[in-house]
Amino acid sequence: MGNISLRAFAKINLSLDVTGEPQNGYHPIRSVMQAIGVHDDIAVETKGRAGLYGGVSVKIDASTDMAAPGFSVPSGKGNIMYRAAVAMADHFCPLSGTGISLRVVKRIPVSAGLAGGSTDAAAVMLALARLWALDADLPALMRVGASVGADVPFCLIANAKLNPALGFADAGSASACALAEGIGEALTPLASARGGAILVKPNLAVSTARVYGLWDEYVADAAGLPPERPDTDALARALARTEASRGPREAASDAPANDISKYMVNVLEPVAARAYAAVGETIERIRGLIAPDRVFMSGSGPTVVAYFADRAEAEEAAARCARAFAAQPAEGYYVRFAELM
Repeated sequence: MGNISLRAFAKINLSLDVTGEPQNGYHPIRSVMQAIGVHDDIAVETKGRAGLYGGVSVKIDASTDMAAPGFSVPSGKGNIMYRAAVAMADHFCPLSGTGISLRVVKRIPVSAGLAGGSTDAAAVMLALARLWALDADLPALMRVGASVGADVPFCLIANAKLNPALGFADAGSASACALAEGIGEALTPLASARGGAILVKPNLAVSTARVYGLWDEYVADAAGLPPERPDTDALARALARTEASRGPREAASDAPANDISKYMVNVLEPVAARAYAAVGETIERIRGLIAPDRVFMSGSGPTVVAYFADRAEAEEAAARCARAFAAQPAEGYYVRFAELM
Protein backbone atom coordinates (compact mmCIF):
# COMPACT_ATOMS: atom_id res chain seq x y z
CA MET A 1 0.00 0.00 0.00
CA GLY A 2 1.23 3.48 -0.81
CA ASN A 3 0.79 6.57 -2.97
CA ILE A 4 2.92 8.75 -5.22
CA SER A 5 2.21 12.10 -6.84
CA LEU A 6 4.19 13.34 -9.80
CA ARG A 7 4.09 15.58 -12.84
CA ALA A 8 3.45 14.29 -16.36
CA PHE A 9 5.09 16.63 -18.87
CA ALA A 10 3.86 17.35 -22.39
CA LYS A 11 6.11 17.05 -25.43
CA ILE A 12 6.51 18.81 -28.73
CA ASN A 13 8.14 17.50 -31.90
CA LEU A 14 10.96 19.88 -32.80
CA SER A 15 11.13 17.97 -36.08
CA LEU A 16 9.15 15.12 -37.61
CA ASP A 17 9.90 13.09 -40.71
CA VAL A 18 8.02 10.03 -41.98
CA THR A 19 10.59 7.61 -43.36
CA GLY A 20 8.58 4.79 -44.92
CA GLU A 21 5.31 2.99 -45.42
CA PRO A 22 3.22 1.83 -42.45
CA GLN A 23 3.90 -1.53 -40.82
CA ASN A 24 1.44 -3.06 -38.35
CA GLY A 25 -0.54 0.17 -38.45
CA TYR A 26 2.36 2.49 -37.61
CA HIS A 27 4.52 4.68 -39.84
CA PRO A 28 8.27 4.69 -39.22
CA ILE A 29 9.49 8.13 -38.21
CA ARG A 30 12.56 10.16 -37.33
CA SER A 31 11.67 12.90 -34.89
CA VAL A 32 13.33 15.06 -32.27
CA MET A 33 11.00 15.06 -29.28
CA GLN A 34 11.33 17.67 -26.54
CA ALA A 35 9.62 17.81 -23.14
CA ILE A 36 8.03 21.13 -22.18
CA GLY A 37 6.90 22.66 -18.91
CA VAL A 38 3.15 22.25 -19.38
CA HIS A 39 2.15 19.26 -17.28
CA ASP A 40 -0.67 17.21 -15.77
CA ASP A 41 -0.64 16.23 -12.10
CA ILE A 42 -0.91 12.50 -11.49
CA ALA A 43 -1.61 10.68 -8.22
CA VAL A 44 -1.30 6.90 -8.01
CA GLU A 45 -2.41 4.87 -4.99
CA THR A 46 -2.18 1.13 -4.49
CA LYS A 47 -4.20 -0.81 -1.94
CA GLY A 48 -3.55 -4.31 -0.71
CA ARG A 49 -0.29 -6.22 -0.85
CA ALA A 50 2.36 -4.61 -3.00
CA GLY A 51 3.08 -6.49 -6.20
CA LEU A 52 -0.37 -8.03 -6.49
CA TYR A 53 -2.94 -6.79 -8.98
CA GLY A 54 -6.68 -6.85 -8.50
CA GLY A 55 -8.25 -3.95 -10.35
CA VAL A 56 -7.90 -0.43 -11.66
CA SER A 57 -10.11 2.57 -11.00
CA VAL A 58 -9.64 5.92 -12.69
CA LYS A 59 -10.95 9.20 -11.36
CA ILE A 60 -10.59 12.38 -13.40
CA ASP A 61 -10.35 15.65 -11.48
CA ALA A 62 -11.02 19.01 -13.11
CA SER A 63 -8.92 22.14 -12.75
CA THR A 64 -9.31 25.81 -13.65
CA ASP A 65 -7.08 25.25 -16.68
CA MET A 66 -9.82 23.10 -18.17
CA ALA A 67 -11.92 26.13 -19.05
CA ALA A 68 -10.35 25.93 -22.51
CA PRO A 69 -11.69 23.41 -25.04
CA GLY A 70 -10.07 20.06 -25.67
CA PHE A 71 -10.14 18.47 -22.23
CA SER A 72 -12.71 15.73 -22.67
CA VAL A 73 -10.99 12.84 -20.89
CA PRO A 74 -12.44 9.31 -20.81
CA SER A 75 -12.74 7.46 -17.53
CA GLY A 76 -12.34 3.78 -16.80
CA LYS A 77 -11.13 1.41 -19.51
CA GLY A 78 -11.24 4.11 -22.18
CA ASN A 79 -8.35 5.99 -20.52
CA ILE A 80 -4.78 5.22 -21.56
CA MET A 81 -3.73 5.43 -17.90
CA TYR A 82 -5.97 2.43 -17.25
CA ARG A 83 -4.31 0.52 -20.09
CA ALA A 84 -0.86 1.43 -18.75
CA ALA A 85 -1.75 0.13 -15.30
CA VAL A 86 -3.09 -3.11 -16.75
CA ALA A 87 0.06 -3.52 -18.87
CA MET A 88 2.23 -3.06 -15.78
CA ALA A 89 0.15 -5.61 -13.89
CA ASP A 90 0.27 -8.11 -16.74
CA HIS A 91 4.03 -7.83 -17.13
CA PHE A 92 5.15 -7.56 -13.53
CA CYS A 93 2.35 -8.43 -11.11
CA PRO A 94 0.06 -11.12 -12.54
CA LEU A 95 -1.60 -12.21 -9.29
CA SER A 96 -4.73 -10.81 -7.64
CA GLY A 97 -5.11 -9.00 -4.37
CA THR A 98 -4.49 -5.29 -4.84
CA GLY A 99 -6.25 -2.30 -6.35
CA ILE A 100 -4.93 0.78 -8.14
CA SER A 101 -6.49 4.21 -7.92
CA LEU A 102 -5.46 6.80 -10.49
CA ARG A 103 -6.20 10.51 -10.39
CA VAL A 104 -5.26 13.19 -12.92
CA VAL A 105 -5.57 16.96 -12.99
CA LYS A 106 -5.48 17.80 -16.71
CA ARG A 107 -3.62 20.81 -18.02
CA ILE A 108 -2.50 19.31 -21.33
CA PRO A 109 -5.25 19.28 -23.98
CA VAL A 110 -6.07 15.93 -25.54
CA SER A 111 -5.79 15.05 -29.26
CA ALA A 112 -3.41 17.97 -29.62
CA GLY A 113 -0.06 16.51 -30.74
CA LEU A 114 1.35 17.08 -27.23
CA ALA A 115 1.28 13.47 -25.91
CA GLY A 116 -1.21 14.45 -23.22
CA GLY A 117 -2.48 10.89 -22.78
CA SER A 118 0.85 9.17 -23.34
CA THR A 119 2.62 11.23 -20.70
CA ASP A 120 -0.08 10.39 -18.14
CA ALA A 121 0.33 6.70 -18.97
CA ALA A 122 4.11 6.98 -18.57
CA ALA A 123 3.73 8.69 -15.21
CA VAL A 124 1.47 5.88 -13.99
CA MET A 125 4.04 3.29 -15.06
CA LEU A 126 6.89 5.05 -13.27
CA ALA A 127 4.83 5.44 -10.11
CA LEU A 128 3.76 1.78 -10.07
CA ALA A 129 7.35 0.65 -10.60
CA ARG A 130 8.26 2.46 -7.38
CA LEU A 131 5.15 1.55 -5.38
CA TRP A 132 5.57 -2.12 -6.24
CA ALA A 133 9.35 -1.94 -5.66
CA LEU A 134 9.91 -3.61 -9.02
CA ASP A 135 13.33 -4.76 -10.11
CA ALA A 136 12.75 -3.12 -13.49
CA ASP A 137 15.00 -0.50 -15.04
CA LEU A 138 13.94 2.25 -17.41
CA PRO A 139 14.61 0.26 -20.63
CA ALA A 140 12.37 -2.55 -19.31
CA LEU A 141 9.58 -0.05 -18.65
CA MET A 142 10.09 1.42 -22.13
CA ARG A 143 9.53 -1.98 -23.71
CA VAL A 144 6.22 -2.31 -21.86
CA GLY A 145 5.33 1.30 -22.69
CA ALA A 146 5.73 0.67 -26.42
CA SER A 147 2.82 -1.78 -26.17
CA VAL A 148 0.65 0.96 -24.66
CA GLY A 149 1.36 3.75 -27.16
CA ALA A 150 4.00 4.98 -29.59
CA ASP A 151 4.79 8.15 -27.59
CA VAL A 152 4.87 6.40 -24.20
CA PRO A 153 8.58 5.38 -24.32
CA PHE A 154 9.70 8.99 -24.85
CA CYS A 155 7.36 10.18 -22.12
CA LEU A 156 8.88 7.58 -19.81
CA ILE A 157 12.43 8.84 -20.28
CA ALA A 158 11.33 12.49 -20.05
CA ASN A 159 9.19 12.05 -16.93
CA ALA A 160 11.97 9.96 -15.38
CA LYS A 161 14.41 12.84 -15.92
CA LEU A 162 12.03 15.55 -14.73
CA ASN A 163 10.74 13.72 -11.61
CA PRO A 164 14.09 13.00 -9.88
CA ALA A 165 12.43 11.86 -6.64
CA LEU A 166 11.37 8.65 -8.41
CA GLY A 167 15.01 7.55 -8.66
CA PHE A 168 15.28 7.12 -12.44
CA ALA A 169 16.76 10.53 -13.33
CA ASP A 170 20.38 9.35 -13.40
CA ALA A 171 19.68 6.45 -15.77
CA GLY A 172 21.60 6.75 -19.00
CA SER A 173 18.38 6.68 -21.04
CA ALA A 174 16.61 9.38 -19.00
CA SER A 175 16.39 12.60 -21.02
CA ALA A 176 14.04 15.50 -21.70
CA CYS A 177 14.98 15.46 -25.41
CA ALA A 178 15.62 12.53 -27.72
CA LEU A 179 15.81 11.36 -31.29
CA ALA A 180 12.90 8.97 -31.81
CA GLU A 181 13.06 6.36 -34.57
CA GLY A 182 11.08 3.30 -35.57
CA ILE A 183 7.53 3.99 -34.42
CA GLY A 184 8.96 6.15 -31.64
CA GLU A 185 10.27 3.35 -29.43
CA ALA A 186 13.95 3.57 -30.50
CA LEU A 187 15.29 6.55 -28.57
CA THR A 188 18.66 8.28 -28.47
CA PRO A 189 19.00 10.96 -25.74
CA LEU A 190 19.93 14.42 -27.01
CA ALA A 191 20.84 17.73 -25.43
CA SER A 192 17.67 19.70 -24.78
CA ALA A 193 16.73 22.78 -26.71
CA ARG A 194 16.13 25.72 -24.43
CA GLY A 195 14.20 28.90 -24.61
CA GLY A 196 10.44 29.17 -24.71
CA ALA A 197 7.48 28.16 -26.83
CA ILE A 198 3.95 29.38 -27.30
CA LEU A 199 1.36 26.66 -27.80
CA VAL A 200 -1.74 27.61 -29.76
CA LYS A 201 -4.34 24.90 -30.25
CA PRO A 202 -7.42 25.59 -32.39
CA ASN A 203 -10.72 24.29 -31.07
CA LEU A 204 -10.67 20.96 -32.91
CA ALA A 205 -9.43 17.43 -32.38
CA VAL A 206 -7.25 15.94 -35.11
CA SER A 207 -7.30 12.26 -35.97
CA THR A 208 -3.71 10.98 -36.06
CA ALA A 209 -4.79 8.08 -38.27
CA ARG A 210 -6.42 10.47 -40.75
CA VAL A 211 -3.37 12.73 -40.95
CA TYR A 212 -1.04 9.80 -41.60
CA GLY A 213 -3.50 8.41 -44.14
CA LEU A 214 -3.47 11.75 -45.93
CA TRP A 215 0.32 11.65 -45.84
CA ASP A 216 0.25 8.32 -47.68
CA GLU A 217 -1.99 9.84 -50.34
CA TYR A 218 0.22 12.92 -50.50
CA VAL A 219 3.45 11.06 -51.24
CA ALA A 220 1.71 8.62 -53.61
CA ASP A 221 1.09 11.58 -55.90
CA ALA A 222 4.14 12.14 -58.12
CA ALA A 223 3.94 15.86 -57.38
CA GLY A 224 3.09 15.37 -53.73
CA LEU A 225 6.52 15.35 -52.13
CA PRO A 226 6.75 17.92 -49.33
CA PRO A 227 8.56 21.14 -50.21
CA GLU A 228 10.70 20.86 -47.07
CA ARG A 229 11.92 17.89 -45.03
CA PRO A 230 13.83 18.12 -41.77
CA ASP A 231 17.55 17.52 -41.54
CA THR A 232 17.21 15.57 -38.31
CA ASP A 233 20.91 14.79 -37.96
CA ALA A 234 21.79 18.46 -38.39
CA LEU A 235 19.30 19.38 -35.67
CA ALA A 236 20.88 16.84 -33.30
CA ARG A 237 24.34 18.24 -34.03
CA ALA A 238 23.11 21.81 -33.50
CA LEU A 239 21.63 20.85 -30.14
CA ALA A 240 24.94 19.33 -29.10
CA ARG A 241 26.86 22.45 -30.18
CA THR A 242 24.61 24.85 -28.33
CA GLU A 243 24.65 22.68 -25.20
CA ALA A 244 28.44 22.84 -25.17
CA SER A 245 28.57 26.60 -25.73
CA ARG A 246 25.85 28.08 -23.56
CA GLY A 247 25.89 29.20 -19.96
CA PRO A 248 23.64 28.38 -16.99
CA ARG A 249 20.13 27.16 -17.68
CA GLU A 250 18.69 30.20 -15.93
CA ALA A 251 20.17 32.53 -18.54
CA ALA A 252 17.44 34.49 -20.29
CA SER A 253 18.91 34.06 -23.75
CA ASP A 254 20.32 30.96 -25.41
CA ALA A 255 22.54 30.28 -28.42
CA PRO A 256 21.56 31.87 -31.76
CA ALA A 257 18.12 30.62 -32.68
CA ASN A 258 18.85 30.16 -36.35
CA ASP A 259 21.33 27.40 -35.54
CA ILE A 260 18.45 25.28 -34.22
CA SER A 261 15.19 26.75 -35.43
CA LYS A 262 16.00 26.41 -39.13
CA TYR A 263 15.85 22.62 -38.70
CA MET A 264 12.41 22.62 -37.05
CA VAL A 265 10.30 21.05 -39.80
CA ASN A 266 7.26 18.76 -39.59
CA VAL A 267 6.40 16.97 -42.84
CA LEU A 268 2.85 16.34 -41.64
CA GLU A 269 2.13 20.05 -41.36
CA PRO A 270 1.07 20.66 -44.99
CA VAL A 271 -1.26 17.65 -45.08
CA ALA A 272 -2.82 18.56 -41.73
CA ALA A 273 -3.29 22.16 -42.87
CA ARG A 274 -4.96 20.89 -46.04
CA ALA A 275 -7.40 18.71 -44.08
CA TYR A 276 -7.95 21.15 -41.20
CA ALA A 277 -8.01 24.74 -42.40
CA ALA A 278 -7.68 26.05 -38.83
CA VAL A 279 -4.11 24.71 -38.63
CA GLY A 280 -2.85 26.78 -41.55
CA GLU A 281 -4.89 29.77 -40.44
CA THR A 282 -3.40 29.58 -36.95
CA ILE A 283 0.15 29.46 -38.33
CA GLU A 284 -0.42 32.53 -40.48
CA ARG A 285 -2.15 34.40 -37.69
CA ILE A 286 0.73 33.79 -35.28
CA ARG A 287 3.19 35.08 -37.88
CA GLY A 288 1.10 38.22 -38.19
CA LEU A 289 0.95 38.78 -34.42
CA ILE A 290 4.53 38.11 -33.37
CA ALA A 291 7.92 37.34 -34.91
CA PRO A 292 9.06 34.00 -33.50
CA ASP A 293 12.24 32.27 -34.56
CA ARG A 294 10.12 29.44 -35.99
CA VAL A 295 6.45 28.42 -36.27
CA PHE A 296 5.57 24.77 -36.79
CA MET A 297 2.97 22.14 -35.97
CA SER A 298 3.64 19.56 -33.25
CA GLY A 299 3.07 15.88 -34.01
CA SER A 300 -0.02 15.21 -36.09
CA GLY A 301 -1.52 18.45 -34.80
CA PRO A 302 -3.42 20.58 -34.40
CA THR A 303 -1.27 22.46 -31.86
CA VAL A 304 0.94 25.09 -33.45
CA VAL A 305 4.24 25.98 -31.73
CA ALA A 306 5.96 29.36 -31.91
CA TYR A 307 9.57 28.89 -30.79
CA PHE A 308 11.84 31.54 -29.30
CA ALA A 309 15.45 30.98 -28.27
CA ASP A 310 14.94 33.77 -25.71
CA ARG A 311 12.58 32.58 -22.98
CA ALA A 312 11.69 36.07 -21.74
CA GLU A 313 10.82 37.15 -25.28
CA ALA A 314 8.60 34.07 -25.60
CA GLU A 315 6.75 34.89 -22.39
CA GLU A 316 6.07 38.44 -23.55
CA ALA A 317 4.89 37.23 -26.96
CA ALA A 318 2.67 34.60 -25.32
CA ALA A 319 0.82 37.34 -23.44
CA ARG A 320 0.20 39.19 -26.73
CA CYS A 321 -1.02 36.01 -28.39
CA ALA A 322 -3.31 35.17 -25.49
CA ARG A 323 -4.94 38.59 -25.66
CA ALA A 324 -5.38 38.42 -29.43
CA PHE A 325 -6.88 34.92 -29.49
CA ALA A 326 -9.08 35.66 -26.45
CA ALA A 327 -10.71 38.43 -28.46
CA GLN A 328 -12.52 35.69 -30.38
CA PRO A 329 -13.81 33.48 -27.54
CA ALA A 330 -16.28 31.66 -29.77
CA GLU A 331 -13.35 30.06 -31.58
CA GLY A 332 -12.03 28.69 -28.28
CA TYR A 333 -8.26 28.71 -28.76
CA TYR A 334 -5.95 27.20 -26.14
CA VAL A 335 -2.90 29.45 -25.72
CA ARG A 336 -0.06 28.71 -23.28
CA PHE A 337 3.56 29.62 -22.70
CA ALA A 338 5.84 26.60 -22.21
CA GLU A 339 9.45 26.42 -21.18
CA LEU A 340 11.57 23.88 -23.01
CA MET A 341 12.82 21.49 -20.35
